Amino acid sequence: MGFLKVVLLMLMSSSYSIAWVAPWAPDDIHAYGRRDDAVDDAGEHALSHRRHSKNDAPGIRFDMTRRASNCSGPSMLQGADSRLRHVACAFERSARRLRLLAGKRTKAQHLRGVTHDTAHVSGKANSDWKFPEFVGAGDFMVSIVLGTPPVKASIIIDTASDLTWIQSQPCNSCHQQKDPMYDPSKSSTYNVLACSSPICDKLVQDKQCTSGQSCRYAYRYIDGSETDGYLSTETMTVSLTTGEISKVALFPFGASDATMGTYTVEEDGIFGLGQGPISLPSQLGGNKFSYCLVDWQSDETSSLYFGDAAVPKGKVRYTPIVPNAKYPTFWYIRMIGISVGSKRLPIAKSAFEIDSSGQGGTIVDTASTLTVFLPEIFDQIAAAYKSQVKYPVTTSSVTQLQLCFDTAGVSSPTFPTLEIHLDGANLSLPTQNVFVTLEENITCLAVMPNFESDFQTSVIGNIAQQNYDIVYDSKNMKMGFSPTNCASV
Repeated sequence: MGFLKVVLLMLMSSSYSIAWVAPWAPDDIHAYGRRDDAVDDAGEHALSHRRHSKNDAPGIRFDMTRRASNCSGPSMLQGADSRLRHVACAFERSARRLRLLAGKRTKAQHLRGVTHDTAHVSGKANSDWKFPEFVGAGDFMVSIVLGTPPVKASIIIDTASDLTWIQSQPCNSCHQQKDPMYDPSKSSTYNVLACSSPICDKLVQDKQCTSGQSCRYAYRYIDGSETDGYLSTETMTVSLTTGEISKVALFPFGASDATMGTYTVEEDGIFGLGQGPISLPSQLGGNKFSYCLVDWQSDETSSLYFGDAAVPKGKVRYTPIVPNAKYPTFWYIRMIGISVGSKRLPIAKSAFEIDSSGQGGTIVDTASTLTVFLPEIFDQIAAAYKSQVKYPVTTSSVTQLQLCFDTAGVSSPTFPTLEIHLDGANLSLPTQNVFVTLEENITCLAVMPNFESDFQTSVIGNIAQQNYDIVYDSKNMKMGFSPTNCASV
């Protein structure tokens, strides 16, 4: 049953909730749905009962929050306010994510190993492969509610990962977390997927199990982090745009019983928004989702929508999603030029293209704070701003951002617009999407050059994306941008 039909059925019913069965569900695993189930206090606290609607279409909505800083920041910021420390840490994560994405390019494929029912994987899948995405580099968190009775988990949003996973009991090798750890044995709706299940086939390339065994995964990330567990299904409790609560039955996720790496107590797992067949967009929203990021200095939450409700109500400019066969998880779009102010920069066409090895091109990434361009693009942008801006050039002691201006005596400094020309659309970025003020009287370009030889790709980071309602439509292979006051979405 399609997403729209399920929501319409719920709207016509007086029932509090409805169980939606994932369309891929195998015959030997049945959906669980109780008409009168109520969400307990802990789970309901994570869900919104307010009505949210962008276009009057039904859908699912989540609140996105920025991660708390988990680093001390530069020594000169020890006495500074939390905003400066947070941003310094976010910039540090951006640089680290770029290095780790560069590491991805050294591996041609993801690790998608299925093993026997052992505590840890062994052999080739464990030693010779590393999963590319980095779990500790995201800027945004979301709360999900899984199980019966429901349990809340706080997880990192990653548009460059497919599998959604959370730490699960029994877990002999897990990091500490603030939220109560999910216990599959206490949920009446939990199921482990078999090796022969269709969804296991979607996750796995080289099977190492037989039909009588469970589907076990082992992710090894480039930074040395890892997570092992069982591919499973569970009931997810979600907020609808109508303000009602609904249940999604047979939602596929990873129940990780071993995790190691750079996690904090705030992070229970990963929320996968990549392009793969087991990602949340593929499972929840008919291959369609959108988010609208508030200003990075705001305390407001940002919004995340799935389904037809994801389409912005206002004017949307679409650009094609560009497939990259070697790296199919990332969201590539085609950038064709850059302007600063009214000046189109003389950048070679080759600087924007994906080559035969999968290098090049442009990705949109929520986990990167800063925008990153190839050096030949960045140099042109920096030169244009230097020639058009009248403020004196200076340096920052807080970050290693390469272009800063002395804005002493200017209460609200303004800069020429940075316009990213896309195939079929233009992304016009105002001052607040391009420049950040981290120290008194010093305003810096929130863009850095990409010197990673193994990842010669441009990345549009989340500061550049703020106050744009961005819709990802993988079914029609297009991405849309609509200028919006995201605090009101």
